[in-house]
Amino acid sequence: MKLGLCFLLFVGVQQVVFAIELKLATVLGDRTGADDGEYSQILRDALEHVSDDSDFLGIHRIRLELLGETFNSFWQSMVYVCSETVVGRSVTALVLPEDVCDDCDDLSATISYATDPIINLDPGSLESPAIQMYPSPEDVNSLLKDMLQYYKWVDFTLLYDNGKLVENLSPLLSEAKDYGWNIRLLPLSDDFKETADAIKYDRLQDVNNIILYTFTEEVALDVIKKGITHGIVSKGFHWMIANIDLFLERGFIEELRYTDAFITRFNMNETDGSLSTTTTRQRTKYEFRQRLAFDSALATGHALRLYRMDNERADGTNPFEVDNEIVVNMPRCSVEPQSSALKPYFSKIDFKGMSGRVAFNEDGHRVNYRISVTSGIGDTLHFWRGEWIQNPSYDPYGVVSQSNENSDQRLRMNPYFQAEDDHLVISMVEVAPYVMTRGKVEYLSDDEKGAYDDTVITQQYSGNERYEGFLPELMKYIQDILQKSLHVNIDYRLQVFGDAERNYGTKDIVTGEWNGMLKEVLEGEADVAAGPLVKTAEREADIDFTIPFLRGRIHLLVKHPNHIHDYAFNVMYPLGVEVWFIALVVMFFVAALLFAYNHYNPNEWRSIVERDSNLYEGDAEMYKVNADNFNIRNSIWFAVTTIFLQSYDASPRSHAGRILAAFWWFFALITVFLYGMHLSSFLMFNKQFAHVRTVHELLQKVEIDVGLVQDAPVYSYLKASSSSSNKALFNLIATTQPSPMVRNIQDGVERVRQLDGEYSIVEDYNILNFFTRNKPCDVFIGEQSLDRFAYAMATKSGSPVRDQFTYAIEKLSSNGTIEKLEKKWLEKEGKCSGVSFWEKEGLWSLTLVDLQGAYYLLLIGIGCTLTMLFLDLVAYLLCPTMFQTTLRERDDDNQRVPQYEQYRDNGAAAQRSSDFL
Repeated sequence: MKLGLCFLLFVGVQQVVFAIELKLATVLGDRTGADDGEYSQILRDALEHVSDDSDFLGIHRIRLELLGETFNSFWQSMVYVCSETVVGRSVTALVLPEDVCDDCDDLSATISYATDPIINLDPGSLESPAIQMYPSPEDVNSLLKDMLQYYKWVDFTLLYDNGKLVENLSPLLSEAKDYGWNIRLLPLSDDFKETADAIKYDRLQDVNNIILYTFTEEVALDVIKKGITHGIVSKGFHWMIANIDLFLERGFIEELRYTDAFITRFNMNETDGSLSTTTTRQRTKYEFRQRLAFDSALATGHALRLYRMDNERADGTNPFEVDNEIVVNMPRCSVEPQSSALKPYFSKIDFKGMSGRVAFNEDGHRVNYRISVTSGIGDTLHFWRGEWIQNPSYDPYGVVSQSNENSDQRLRMNPYFQAEDDHLVISMVEVAPYVMTRGKVEYLSDDEKGAYDDTVITQQYSGNERYEGFLPELMKYIQDILQKSLHVNIDYRLQVFGDAERNYGTKDIVTGEWNGMLKEVLEGEADVAAGPLVKTAEREADIDFTIPFLRGRIHLLVKHPNHIHDYAFNVMYPLGVEVWFIALVVMFFVAALLFAYNHYNPNEWRSIVERDSNLYEGDAEMYKVNADNFNIRNSIWFAVTTIFLQSYDASPRSHAGRILAAFWWFFALITVFLYGMHLSSFLMFNKQFAHVRTVHELLQKVEIDVGLVQDAPVYSYLKASSSSSNKALFNLIATTQPSPMVRNIQDGVERVRQLDGEYSIVEDYNILNFFTRNKPCDVFIGEQSLDRFAYAMATKSGSPVRDQFTYAIEKLSSNGTIEKLEKKWLEKEGKCSGVSFWEKEGLWSLTLVDLQGAYYLLLIGIGCTLTMLFLDLVAYLLCPTMFQTTLRERDDDNQRVPQYEQYRDNGAAAQRSSDFL
């Protein structure tokens, strides 16, 4: 009994004798060593956890050696750490936050070259030899690079507060040219308004993606709060917060939701929720650096545990002590420092801490951890999107290698779905040839209609396959590009507005609310609105757009001039009805005057014959022959022949008659030339619209109504255009009554056909070409493009889908896929595709249709002559003696024709004749 008691007393004495106290030192600066003492308490609690668990140190304990100093230079810091104050106190490791020396560049790395292990709680520098609790700069570079490739950012701003961070990101910045990144480095200004103004200016240049990377969490939070105040954490902006595990209070998260800014954050995975401290604040509300401080103490404990296990002695003596000297203490600083016996064991630890999985490689960089990626907008702000795995080959649970075909990828993200949980929702408007219901009769060409079978079409297709056209096929290529580049499976569903409910999206001027496709995107019912959608300033204020995927052309559709059923006697149009009437009256009036002059003017032919009987025989014959030159029939014929600029049989003899004839000729000359000058414009009237080249020219053509398709692409473009001509055209169409606008393009084409040259419509060339390719071929698309515009896809402001789709569109454009789709869908031919040589020439030259009035007049004339011939024949049959008398008189007249030759040789006779003249 006494012997057993003595043995127990002996053993107890041995335990007391060999139990030692290890020390973990820390130097806290202004922020970490604040009066609340949270950091010191967190470290003490962690060491208490180590000491209380015998699996760590056995009978030994470890306590905190707390120091508080700040320095302005490396030299001061180095001297302090290497003095008896720190290393001289026989400490096992040193936890060193960077706020000990704000002006120093990675103080931990510098001191690590003199002694180790130094544990850094803040972002270190590249290739730092210190133990880095924060993810290494190399890993931060890799994380941001993977996220940029996932989001497909091209233009973005890097907002930072410390030049050291830019240096840490040098590997990322050096690859900007290779990946096509346009990065603006923007340091935080002391006056935050200057920073906000710079970001707003970038927003005007369509740069709304921002990476925020600050040295401390306090600065990052301050930037976000001030950004809300200055309107840069708002709708249309996408903020990627590079600070890991940035803690946001619940109330602040609610405030962020109302900003409508898209925010991406990173949080450490695999944390141990059972760990706790005695501080008044909840563990979940700790800053990331506070959790790193807790885990730094645990990491030291785990390293000591592994050292103890590797160096346990058979005699039970203390493995931490040799010759009464603790071998795991930090070595003294020297020019050629000796490595601590404990540091190699940091690379062997692996545990779950407050900051996630804690493990290090031989360089002291943290490894084997996972970072969860949360992103969203509004109510989806906290949605988990995926994770970034520091070491894809590390798989303690055997899960990744079994199921994930992309197990070598660090970033494993789910596609960004806003509308539904498992696929993208693409909102479209059915308008051919961009989006069409497969097999719809009105979309088929004349040749295709013959083989059409509605039953087979309906049974054969379902889902997205129900639709065809440029955009549905483009979506297949975009899906393929994104799946290959993002290494994820992306499904999508087409949500198509039917023809009756077509609406691209307009804003109510009273309520400010959108409708149509854009409303679906804004309310989260769709992820993307795929055109034909025109990018306008009004839409850009609320919605983000991708780069254009197609350029549209505005053309004019008119009735083909060869098919316009104009007034048959349009050759009469150059002169008004009253002018024709007056001209006819004047012609008969002049004829009547000539007839009167011939009878009553003493110097006219008939008056001389009736008045003077003393004429010589030859002269008398001559005057008798000319006496009837201006009877009523011949007077009218004289007026008719002269007005058409033809020759005349006889002229008046008197001065009055000749003056009348001269002024009549002048009147006829003016009338005929004015008629001729204006005739071409009337004959070519229907052709002028086929040659309109600009909107300005179209505005001058007031003779024809110009229409638009309500809320269609061209409607939206002209309404929002800054061009004065485009605005004038839109206002003209909007104010014309009755309204020339139509509900759809089919109605517009039909209206052009029915109104027979009195109506035209402006629309996208591809749409016009598609709906006019089938018979009847009686319309014409103007050859000249009036203007050009761009089609783009719309997403919710800040949505990462915008940049991802932009990336895919750029790829498809550069490799010729979009051009191939244009030829396949937008250049389809039909019976009316193209025009023949003569049809094309008919747009410039006069055709049978144009001259039909002249032909009708000729036919009327021929009809009149045939009628007169018929009447003459009937009269001849009824009274043949009348014609015989006429012929005999004609022969007598021919026999009495004066012989002028005798006067040429007889001067006296000629003189007598001149007396009468």
